[in-house]
Amino acid sequence: MPHGIEVGLIEGITPVVRELVTTQARALADLRYADVRLEVSEGKFAGAERGEARTSGDDYALAFGIRVLAGSRMSAPGYFGRGLGAADLPDLPRILRDGLLAAYRRAMANAALKAEVKGKFGALGDALTDTRLHPIPVRQEVVPAVFEVDPRGVPTSTSPVSLEDVIFVDTAAVHRCVSL
Repeated sequence: MPHGIEVGLIEGITPVVRELVTTQARALADLRYADVRLEVSEGKFAGAERGEARTSGDDYALAFGIRVLAGSRMSAPGYFGRGLGAADLPDLPRILRDGLLAAYRRAMANAALKAEVKGKFGALGDALTDTRLHPIPVRQEVVPAVFEVDPRGVPTSTSPVSLEDVIFVDTAAVHRCVSL
């Protein structure tokens, strides 16, 4: 059954992520930096144990992480990350927006406490400084999937060669090795 989480999903949601960090993030007061990292992984597997077929199937994962720097008197980091499932895909823009707001609130709280502690502890408080990043040009990158064997090319049970066939070949190889 198709689940929608596949490596190609990144191309479809890139505009959603871009809009999040270029429009929505800019609307937050005292936000100095935001980045969103999204990971999609996809794989297929087949296994046998002692010459007997044990399992076959496919696996997938979708997760994101957001990092922001924000604060009024001082800046500090805030982070938010979450793993997602196929049921989350229709709500992905809202989930990412909520994640951005959670990271932002954490950064603002972190910065406020940092400024408060800095003021209370005199010379010791002077050890606390703004969290700053060196200015660089904006990067919008998609890291291409690199495969030794592209799992998307492994036949499924609807094609002439199925994962069950792979298990059969694997089982035969085990039997040959045992007989040596």
